[in-house]
Amino acid sequence: MKAQDHAAAIVKEVDAATAAPKIDRDTLMGVHMALAKARTFAVGVGGADGEQAAIELDYADVLYKAYERTVTTAKPKAPERRIQHVSRQVLALSRAVSQTNEAVLTLGRITN
Repeated sequence: MKAQDHAAAIVKEVDAATAAPKIDRDTLMGVHMALAKARTFAVGVGGADGEQAAIELDYADVLYKAYERTVTTAKPKAPERRIQHVSRQVLALSRAVSQTNEAVLTLGRITN
């Protein structure tokens, strides 16, 4: 696979996960797998762009795991606490998707 193929696979998995009615650990498994494969590719390519892409892909994976932790925590009963909880979930997912975008752009700079 080429760098562009890995980038396309990541985008496809993120699109599928965010389109799902409920985004949970099972839904994000494809995203984790695509990120892991792309990271392995980037490390194998090496060079400055490969190393940077690997770092960004790792960070994106960490952010998806942080989002998963917000999903698995107990939902508060008080309405104002629930709003804060949902806000944290939205922010965590937004950060993960934003970082994935940066990683995909860096991955696209790799020529092989």
